[in-house]
Amino acid sequence: MNKKTALSLITLFYVAVLASQHYIPFYTRGSAREALVVQKMYYSKNYIVPRGYADSIASKPPFFHWLGTAISHLTKTPPNELTVRAASVLFSFLFAIFFYLYLLNIENSSLALTATFILLAMPEWFRHSFAARVDITLASLTALALLIWFKSEGKTLRILLSGILTTFAVLTKGPVGFVLPAIIAFLYAFLFKK
Repeated sequence: MNKKTALSLITLFYVAVLASQHYIPFYTRGSAREALVVQKMYYSKNYIVPRGYADSIASKPPFFHWLGTAISHLTKTPPNELTVRAASVLFSFLFAIFFYLYLLNIENSSLALTATFILLAMPEWFRHSFAARVDITLASLTALALLIWFKSEGKTLRILLSGILTTFAVLTKGPVGFVLPAIIAFLYAFLFKK
Protein backbone atom coordinates (compact mmCIF):
# COMPACT_ATOMS: atom_id res chain seq x y z
CA MET A 1 0.00 0.00 0.00
CA ASN A 2 1.41 3.39 -0.91
CA LYS A 3 1.70 6.32 1.47
CA LYS A 4 -1.03 8.39 -0.20
CA THR A 5 -3.59 5.57 0.13
CA ALA A 6 -2.67 4.98 3.78
CA LEU A 7 -2.96 8.67 4.65
CA SER A 8 -6.31 8.78 2.85
CA LEU A 9 -7.56 5.84 4.93
CA ILE A 10 -6.54 7.52 8.18
CA THR A 11 -8.22 10.76 7.06
CA LEU A 12 -11.37 8.88 6.01
CA PHE A 13 -11.53 7.25 9.46
CA TYR A 14 -11.56 10.66 11.17
CA VAL A 15 -14.03 12.20 8.72
CA ALA A 16 -16.44 9.28 9.14
CA VAL A 17 -16.35 9.40 12.93
CA LEU A 18 -16.33 13.19 13.14
CA ALA A 19 -19.45 13.44 10.99
CA SER A 20 -21.49 11.93 13.84
CA GLN A 21 -19.96 13.99 16.64
CA HIS A 22 -22.03 17.13 16.11
CA TYR A 23 -25.20 15.28 17.05
CA ILE A 24 -23.91 13.64 20.23
CA PRO A 25 -24.51 15.89 23.26
CA PHE A 26 -21.95 16.19 26.03
CA TYR A 27 -22.58 13.19 28.23
CA THR A 28 -19.84 13.51 30.85
CA ARG A 29 -19.40 16.12 33.53
CA GLY A 30 -15.81 16.76 32.41
CA SER A 31 -16.69 17.49 28.79
CA ALA A 32 -19.45 19.86 29.86
CA ARG A 33 -17.06 21.61 32.26
CA GLU A 34 -14.47 22.17 29.50
CA ALA A 35 -17.22 23.37 27.14
CA LEU A 36 -18.42 25.91 29.72
CA VAL A 37 -14.91 27.35 29.95
CA VAL A 38 -14.70 27.61 26.15
CA GLN A 39 -18.14 29.24 26.10
CA LYS A 40 -17.19 31.77 28.79
CA MET A 41 -13.92 32.51 27.00
CA TYR A 42 -15.73 32.95 23.67
CA TYR A 43 -18.29 35.41 25.01
CA SER A 44 -16.20 37.28 27.61
CA LYS A 45 -13.01 37.49 25.48
CA ASN A 46 -11.07 36.68 28.67
CA TYR A 47 -8.31 34.53 27.17
CA ILE A 48 -5.78 34.74 29.99
CA VAL A 49 -7.66 33.55 33.08
CA PRO A 50 -10.67 31.68 31.74
CA ARG A 51 -13.59 31.08 34.04
CA GLY A 52 -16.04 28.23 34.23
CA TYR A 53 -19.43 27.71 35.82
CA ALA A 54 -20.39 30.35 38.41
CA ASP A 55 -17.28 32.34 37.45
CA SER A 56 -14.92 29.83 39.06
CA ILE A 57 -11.39 29.87 37.69
CA ALA A 58 -10.83 27.01 35.24
CA SER A 59 -9.13 23.98 36.77
CA LYS A 60 -6.94 23.35 33.69
CA PRO A 61 -4.46 25.60 31.88
CA PRO A 62 -5.96 27.41 28.88
CA PHE A 63 -4.43 25.81 25.73
CA PHE A 64 -7.32 23.42 25.06
CA HIS A 65 -9.81 26.22 25.71
CA TRP A 66 -7.91 28.58 23.40
CA LEU A 67 -8.19 25.99 20.64
CA GLY A 68 -11.92 25.50 21.18
CA THR A 69 -12.47 29.25 21.19
CA ALA A 70 -10.31 29.76 18.09
CA ILE A 71 -12.20 27.04 16.22
CA SER A 72 -15.50 28.62 17.23
CA HIS A 73 -14.31 32.01 15.97
CA LEU A 74 -12.91 30.54 12.74
CA THR A 75 -16.15 28.74 11.97
CA LYS A 76 -18.19 31.76 13.11
CA THR A 77 -20.17 29.39 15.31
CA PRO A 78 -20.78 29.74 19.04
CA PRO A 79 -19.16 26.91 21.01
CA ASN A 80 -21.05 23.67 20.50
CA GLU A 81 -20.38 19.93 20.69
CA LEU A 82 -18.41 19.90 17.44
CA THR A 83 -16.29 23.02 17.92
CA VAL A 84 -15.33 22.13 21.49
CA ARG A 85 -14.45 18.54 20.53
CA ALA A 86 -12.51 19.70 17.47
CA ALA A 87 -9.26 20.29 19.37
CA SER A 88 -9.19 16.68 20.60
CA VAL A 89 -10.03 15.38 17.14
CA LEU A 90 -7.41 17.61 15.52
CA PHE A 91 -4.59 16.53 17.82
CA SER A 92 -5.56 12.87 17.63
CA PHE A 93 -5.61 13.11 13.82
CA LEU A 94 -2.27 14.95 13.62
CA PHE A 95 -0.66 12.42 15.93
CA ALA A 96 -2.06 9.48 13.92
CA ILE A 97 -0.60 10.95 10.71
CA PHE A 98 2.75 11.67 12.39
CA PHE A 99 2.80 8.22 14.01
CA TYR A 100 2.21 6.54 10.65
CA LEU A 101 4.94 8.61 8.96
CA TYR A 102 7.31 7.97 11.88
CA LEU A 103 6.75 4.21 11.64
CA LEU A 104 7.07 4.35 7.86
CA ASN A 105 10.73 5.33 8.34
CA ILE A 106 11.26 2.20 10.44
CA GLU A 107 9.02 -0.43 8.84
CA ASN A 108 7.05 -1.08 5.65
CA SER A 109 3.80 0.72 4.85
CA SER A 110 1.49 -2.19 5.74
CA LEU A 111 3.00 -2.62 9.19
CA ALA A 112 3.01 1.14 9.84
CA LEU A 113 -0.65 1.42 8.82
CA THR A 114 -1.62 -1.64 10.89
CA ALA A 115 0.10 -0.19 13.97
CA THR A 116 -1.62 3.16 13.42
CA PHE A 117 -5.06 1.56 13.16
CA ILE A 118 -4.34 -0.53 16.25
CA LEU A 119 -3.69 2.76 18.07
CA LEU A 120 -6.90 4.25 16.68
CA ALA A 121 -8.88 1.17 17.74
CA MET A 122 -7.67 1.29 21.35
CA PRO A 123 -10.78 2.05 23.43
CA GLU A 124 -9.25 4.84 25.50
CA TRP A 125 -7.55 6.51 22.52
CA PHE A 126 -10.80 6.38 20.55
CA ARG A 127 -12.94 7.61 23.45
CA HIS A 128 -10.66 10.53 24.29
CA SER A 129 -10.12 11.45 20.63
CA PHE A 130 -13.75 12.45 20.30
CA ALA A 131 -14.35 13.91 23.76
CA ALA A 132 -14.20 17.54 24.81
CA ARG A 133 -11.38 16.87 27.27
CA VAL A 134 -7.73 17.88 27.50
CA ASP A 135 -6.43 14.30 27.72
CA ILE A 136 -5.87 13.46 24.05
CA THR A 137 -4.34 16.87 23.43
CA LEU A 138 -1.89 16.20 26.27
CA ALA A 139 -1.19 12.63 25.09
CA SER A 140 -0.63 13.73 21.49
CA LEU A 141 1.65 16.63 22.39
CA THR A 142 3.65 14.51 24.84
CA ALA A 143 4.03 11.60 22.42
CA LEU A 144 4.96 13.93 19.55
CA ALA A 145 7.57 15.64 21.73
CA LEU A 146 9.07 12.30 22.74
CA LEU A 147 9.12 10.82 19.23
CA ILE A 148 10.80 13.95 17.86
CA TRP A 149 13.27 13.93 20.74
CA PHE A 150 14.07 10.23 20.20
CA LYS A 151 14.90 11.02 16.56
CA SER A 152 16.68 14.32 17.30
CA GLU A 153 20.21 12.87 17.03
CA GLY A 154 21.56 16.10 18.50
CA LYS A 155 19.90 18.32 15.88
CA THR A 156 19.07 21.63 17.51
CA LEU A 157 15.88 22.28 15.55
CA ARG A 158 14.35 18.93 16.53
CA ILE A 159 15.30 19.38 20.18
CA LEU A 160 13.78 22.87 20.09
CA LEU A 161 10.58 21.55 18.48
CA SER A 162 10.37 18.86 21.16
CA GLY A 163 10.69 21.56 23.82
CA ILE A 164 7.99 23.69 22.20
CA LEU A 165 5.61 20.72 22.09
CA THR A 166 6.35 20.02 25.75
CA THR A 167 5.57 23.66 26.54
CA PHE A 168 2.18 23.30 24.86
CA ALA A 169 1.63 20.08 26.82
CA VAL A 170 2.21 22.07 30.03
CA LEU A 171 -0.25 24.71 28.78
CA THR A 172 -2.74 21.89 28.24
CA LYS A 173 -2.70 20.12 31.61
CA GLY A 174 -0.10 21.73 33.81
CA PRO A 175 3.12 20.26 35.24
CA VAL A 176 2.28 16.71 34.13
CA GLY A 177 2.95 17.95 30.57
CA PHE A 178 6.60 18.38 31.56
CA VAL A 179 7.05 15.74 34.25
CA LEU A 180 5.79 12.82 32.17
CA PRO A 181 8.08 13.33 29.14
CA ALA A 182 10.98 14.23 31.45
CA ILE A 183 10.66 10.93 33.33
CA ILE A 184 10.42 8.98 30.07
CA ALA A 185 13.40 10.83 28.57
CA PHE A 186 15.44 10.26 31.74
CA LEU A 187 14.63 6.53 31.80
CA TYR A 188 15.41 6.24 28.08
CA ALA A 189 18.76 7.99 28.52
CA PHE A 190 19.57 5.93 31.62
CA LEU A 191 18.58 2.53 30.19
CA PHE A 192 20.11 3.03 26.76
CA LYS A 193 23.07 5.16 27.91
CA LYS A 194 22.30 7.98 25.50
